[in-house]
Amino acid sequence: MPFPRPKDEKVLICVLLDGLGYELVQQMSFLGNLFEDVRPLKTVLGYSCAAQPSILTGLSPAEHGGLCVYYRSPKSIFGWMRMLPLLPNMFRRRRLIKEAVDLTRRFFRITGYFNIWAIPYELLPRFQFYERKGFYTRHPLKEISTILDEARDKGISVSSYYWNTPKDQIFSETEDKLVARQARFHYLYIAGTDSLLHANGNDLGSVENELRGYADQIRRIHRIAKENYSEVELMVFSDHGMLDVTKSVDAMTPISKLPYRLGEDYLAFYDATMVRFWFDNPSCRQPIMEVMANIEGLRLLSDRELEGLGSLFPDHRYGEAIYLAEGGTIISPSFFGRSEHIRGGMHGYHPQESSYEAFVGFSNLDVGEPKAITDLYEIMRRSLFR
Repeated sequence: MPFPRPKDEKVLICVLLDGLGYELVQQMSFLGNLFEDVRPLKTVLGYSCAAQPSILTGLSPAEHGGLCVYYRSPKSIFGWMRMLPLLPNMFRRRRLIKEAVDLTRRFFRITGYFNIWAIPYELLPRFQFYERKGFYTRHPLKEISTILDEARDKGISVSSYYWNTPKDQIFSETEDKLVARQARFHYLYIAGTDSLLHANGNDLGSVENELRGYADQIRRIHRIAKENYSEVELMVFSDHGMLDVTKSVDAMTPISKLPYRLGEDYLAFYDATMVRFWFDNPSCRQPIMEVMANIEGLRLLSDRELEGLGSLFPDHRYGEAIYLAEGGTIISPSFFGRSEHIRGGMHGYHPQESSYEAFVGFSNLDVGEPKAITDLYEIMRRSLFR
């Protein structure tokens, strides 16, 4: 009869629930009987490609380089798409566009998240996207190390997953790894909460059952960890909250009526909550900015404000003029498509928006006094390297 192994090891389990906001966590007392405390956290400006690296590094978007999915660059991996106008018919062109994501991903061995949504194909060669390597792989940010990189480099066994790994697989494999004690640091990124809240917003009746399912799975891995390790530290958190969508604004139509050519006189990127411009023809700057100033629900972010948010890029790769939607407003049409119905939730707003906080809940872990998602990096670092 084999003797049980002594439980003489510590394990840190971190679970990132994408898009789950502090107010919703409080409203449903999410994992209330497991957490010792739950705190609200300010997020950063931008989308998940800004927030998640900030968690992993403790750095601002301007420091780690991510703000939006796409930025302007002369070195676009979509340069090959300049040949599309040479194809003999629109059918072949559309067919190739439809397959562009898979072709690009395979050829360039991309493991990060991206899509081409409704971006005009003729503009794609002008843009590059930030997440070439998945954030939870090895050294995704080139010269900047994430907390996962630091742990691995110091010989700490780490378990993490690609962004598109199904949640049931993540939880099931984590259970097996905990029983086998295969890792001292488990970092579980769960993307499903983001899509759930995009579809339903913060309506508790629509999301509670699924969120409680996540809570049950977290309780289970925590219990299994306690059965196999002498010390279990748990931290569950999000990268941002989600605001209910209440209205949409159209910036694309009035800008397109100006006598300037998109892609020649100026370049624009219409995100879900931002409109970003580059002015190649200086004469179009003032007319475009005058039109934008009259669109209710959008406002220009000054360089001073961007700097205060840790999101000012001196080379203006993310835009020479960046307009941000007010909370609950989406831009439609956009390069993400046209929203026919005003419903669901959205993120990508100003970090100071009311009810937009991320959260952190913890068990048996010294978290100090975290105020922002960038503080989570230091909490993990203290746990791993103290």
